[in-house]
Parts: sequence; structure tokens; C-alpha cells
Amino acid sequence: MAFIAFDFASTTGAAPAKDFTHQLCGFTRAEWIAIRLARCDGVASVRAASPIGSAVRRLFGLEPANRLADPRLEALRRVAVCCWRQRPIDSRQVEALIGAGFSFDHVALIRAHVQSAG
Repeated sequence: MAFIAFDFASTTGAAPAKDFTHQLCGFTRAEWIAIRLARCDGVASVRAASPIGSAVRRLFGLEPANRLADPRLEALRRVAVCCWRQRPIDSRQVEALIGAGFSFDHVALIRAHVQSAG
């Protein structure tokens, strides 16, 4: 009989985090997926579309990254994009993340994950 591991850490090959911060402010599976998806998104997906930027995208047929349907996950994705791209996190993004129910510990956990992933 085969064994099927249903926990997230064993299916992704990631070692379980042992730090105290993760125990206090962990992420759900959907939130971890949003953080990992943000690795492929560019900084332009975080900024608001300007009229000139929209015209350039239409002219060259460029598609911006799609926003996530869940506003909570979208706030998380925006902060994660800045971390993956090593950009400063805008105060409005932090306010949106806090307003979505996250804390500053969550931002630290995202940064630690990004640094460990390289």
C-alpha cells in the first residue's frame, strides 16, 4: 500500500520552519502559494497604472500581472513582490496588509522566506 503525505511541507519538499515567529504568525496554504506566485511577478504589477503606462502596454501588447481575486491575498502578493524584487515596501502596501489582518511579523516572515529561498 502506498503512503500519501497530505501535509504541505512534505509535498513541496520544504523543511518545516522551527522559528518562534512562524508559530505565532504562520500563513495558510493559499497564502504561501500567493507568496510563491509573487516571485514571477514584476514590480509593475504592484504600481497603479498610469495613462502613459497603459498606452505603452497597449502599443506593445504587454499584459500586466493579473491581480488576485481575494483582496487579502492581493495585499499579501504586493508585499511579497517587493520582497522578491528587493524593493522598498511602500507604506500604503503595509497599511493594506495590516488592514487585511496581517501583522509586521508576517512581513518579517515573508522577508525571511525570500532570503532563504535566494
